[in-house]
Amino acid sequence: MSDAPLVEVWLGSLPHDPSALKIARQGLLEALADSCGLPQSHIQLRCHTKGTLEDGEGLGFGYAWLPPKAAEALVEAGTVEYSMGQSQARAAVRASRGNGTPAPRDGAEDLSVALASTFQLGPDADLTGLVASWQALFSLAHVRVQLRVCEKFGPAGVAQLLRSRKSLLWRLPLAAVLWRPEVAPAASESLLAAARVATSEGRVILFLQAKEGGNCRELEAASNFRESLRQLDPAVCNVTSWSDLKRIYTCAEEDPMAAVCAMVFRRAAALLWSSQVKVFVSDCDYTLWEGAISEEGLQVEISGPYLELQRYP
Repeated sequence: MSDAPLVEVWLGSLPHDPSALKIARQGLLEALADSCGLPQSHIQLRCHTKGTLEDGEGLGFGYAWLPPKAAEALVEAGTVEYSMGQSQARAAVRASRGNGTPAPRDGAEDLSVALASTFQLGPDADLTGLVASWQALFSLAHVRVQLRVCEKFGPAGVAQLLRSRKSLLWRLPLAAVLWRPEVAPAASESLLAAARVATSEGRVILFLQAKEGGNCRELEAASNFRESLRQLDPAVCNVTSWSDLKRIYTCAEEDPMAAVCAMVFRRAAALLWSSQVKVFVSDCDYTLWEGAISEEGLQVEISGPYLELQRYP
């Protein structure tokens, strides 16, 4: 690719429904790649939805970072046609109000995350699109990120990976393990023993509960497993329950993998930058709490992600 800085363009008139937006994103990737004459892997595209979906109202939009000539041509055309499954759709194209985003420099930092799961990830786990969005975001800070999924799955497979120094869970800076409450007690013990060995040698592992227990037995098993994990060194073993995931990311119920990716890359950012950040500057209204104090007084709500942000050390 050219060393010229990429130009940011705004894409509008996209579906606001998250499932439809996923389909639109893939179609846009193909259309933008064709217009730029580049592989899809070189196209940086982020799509968003905003509004009250329950009321049928909302707004779907996105941003793409393209070579200058391709961006100029699309802005001049005003629209781009893309595939929505079996039909065609058009997205509005405008010059972004932001500045052009420089391409990652040659000295960009690399950060890879290994992902293992105690269950087989189904075809509905659209990791490709989710990871691409995070890659575009990290590229703004000149960081190249990768999410590498381990081929082995299941409690026994993950335990084996945690014990093997040749596995991705050992070789990459951050390891994320997805688990569900249906893990049998014996398998949980094996997984816990493997995690104890890995963390005792400084491996950083993020355990994410990816599903809520379906009955009292599963709820109790999940609680016991979480408490056992929390006995490990918290500096290298981070445990996120399903209730925590739902509280922090409201999309967890509808799209659990989107919440999982958000948490994984959030931890990756902390791992990369925690030793470098000296000062954290934050807005107050609608950032540290829900609502505006000037309008609602001291009765503003502090819960969910607002509470998590205030608790962050």
